[in-house]
Amino acid sequence: MSLSFLITFQFRAELSIERYGSWNILPADGDFQYVTIKSNTSWTLSCDQDWLTLGATSGSATAGETVMLTAAENTTTSERTATLYLRDNANTVEKTFTVTQAAAPKTSGFKKVRSVYPTEMQMGKYYVIANMQDSRVKYVRLEVN
Repeated sequence: MSLSFLITFQFRAELSIERYGSWNILPADGDFQYVTIKSNTSWTLSCDQDWLTLGATSGSATAGETVMLTAAENTTTSERTATLYLRDNANTVEKTFTVTQAAAPKTSGFKKVRSVYPTEMQMGKYYVIANMQDSRVKYVRLEVN
């Protein structure tokens, strides 16, 4: 008499997605940031909005893979969000991650400029996107008379 055994092991897929760095909200003028994906199995990544581009949409088991997220400029005066969906290839586990992008400034009647030379400016109202030490200040109004 002989006995035979069939032993099968089934492991649960483990997935995580986390911010790379300390950003919370992407700026309205478009930018890129990174997320780190950790997984013990192959995975896929998708997004429900076309304004956010993913640097990678799939990967394999890894202790941490960095994926770049690129946001197009938000020209609306409303904040917007996108949801990332991270799934194992067997579709047994799904994690979601929300990315928020700031609203464009309310600049009705103003022209947008990124770099300005005094000789190029005509009379009118402008707003200038400025890189300043105080991150709370993003836009400066400038009127040329």
